[in-house]
Amino acid sequence: VPDADYTTGVSTYTNSAKIRWDGLGGDGLGSNSISIGIGYNAITKTGTAQPATKSVLWTVHVNEKNQTIPDLKVYDLLVYASSGFNASQVDAGSYPSGLNLSDLTPRYNQQYIDSSFTDTAGTGLSIAVYPLYKSGVRIADLLEITGFALDKDNVFTFRSLVVNPDIFAGNKSSTLYNTATLFSATTKLNQATKSLSYVSRDLSKQMLNRTAVSDPAAGVNSAVTTNTSYGYDYVDESVIFRLSINSDGIDLTGAINASGNALGAATVTDTLPAGWEFVDITDGVQYLIFEATANTTGTLLASDTTPDVVADLTANISGQTAAFTFQTLNRPYVILVKARPTSETVADYFSENQTTTVTNTLNLKAENWTPGVNSTQAVKITSVLLEKTLEVPQTGVLKWTVNYQPYQVEQPGTAVQDTLPVGLDLYTDSTGALLIDGYISVYEMNLAADGSYSLGSQVTLIQGD
Repeated sequence: VPDADYTTGVSTYTNSAKIRWDGLGGDGLGSNSISIGIGYNAITKTGTAQPATKSVLWTVHVNEKNQTIPDLKVYDLLVYASSGFNASQVDAGSYPSGLNLSDLTPRYNQQYIDSSFTDTAGTGLSIAVYPLYKSGVRIADLLEITGFALDKDNVFTFRSLVVNPDIFAGNKSSTLYNTATLFSATTKLNQATKSLSYVSRDLSKQMLNRTAVSDPAAGVNSAVTTNTSYGYDYVDESVIFRLSINSDGIDLTGAINASGNALGAATVTDTLPAGWEFVDITDGVQYLIFEATANTTGTLLASDTTPDVVADLTANISGQTAAFTFQTLNRPYVILVKARPTSETVADYFSENQTTTVTNTLNLKAENWTPGVNSTQAVKITSVLLEKTLEVPQTGVLKWTVNYQPYQVEQPGTAVQDTLPVGLDLYTDSTGALLIDGYISVYEMNLAADGSYSLGSQVTLIQGD
């Protein structure tokens, strides 16, 4: 292979063989191509997302392996915007003379955190930060690292601040990239790129099990349910929704975006589906709020079951909308609110045998971040207004059970009529009079919170009445 002064990467050399015989046509038979990599990567990179501080810790290794590489440098280009960096538009004089910015790979949505550079291995590294400007506006940070030892593994770390709220508060997993480029003076030698998943769990909407309706605060942690059928209380005709706000525990209102502006006051808005309205969660109390402990699941745990008072929080709850505006949102909170369908909506839900699923939407946005992000929670409500089952207690005898279940809604009908087909008869005595006792029984039924019914008092039946 060529004898170079030094190597900083792996070069691949490929060889193949072919055999051909005199007197035979064609190109002959060839072997597979064999590829061999010669050299080594002098630069490698890793990264770790740190959502609690809206940052990423980047680690770079540079090892010359005793080679003499003149004026060895590493450059790293962090661009505040999410796209569109053009090296030719950078103001002249804001970066090292002779460096071609087009040799660098811009990595977006990040800003260098001042004083975060660390010479981890203690080999004498130093950093210079060059602010890059476009028409006088700072748009990027160019990092230049120098002072590499030729006989050691040089290791340095730095942190970048994520400045795109759609990433650090986006309630999703985003991919962030960073590229460190190795130079000899102004000549590009090699580069190392690392991507990582940055997971934001900023907002989540759940509900409490219907068993918590009587004491929501006590069930703020223990009664959380993921089953859409467990939230609606058929007796109270309500649902308690549980809102997890700022689950990562970041300083959201003070967070800086790509333009250098704080996001500002944050507003959480819970919007009910048509035909629903918010009601007091307890007598005279519209909502309950709890300080919580940040976690990475999105579903917060309240610090305790005692509701808290939050300074600079304004709540505006009316009709279908509950809006909570935080002038300072720098810690996580759990909010409980109670909602129920209107009487007209309840009558519609329980007007026939049907299952209804409705979805509620929670939104988080800020003064300098719209439209923000959403989280949803579905609620399933099942109506079995009329049902009929059959048993065969003995040969030739059929036992029918009819359940009429109005769910506390006054239905338009006035009678339940059951028509027997030809070949079936009710029991009568020898005179043809209808037998009631032991043959026809009617019971009142009691509605439970889970929508089930149980037998109550028996109704005395009087023929003709």
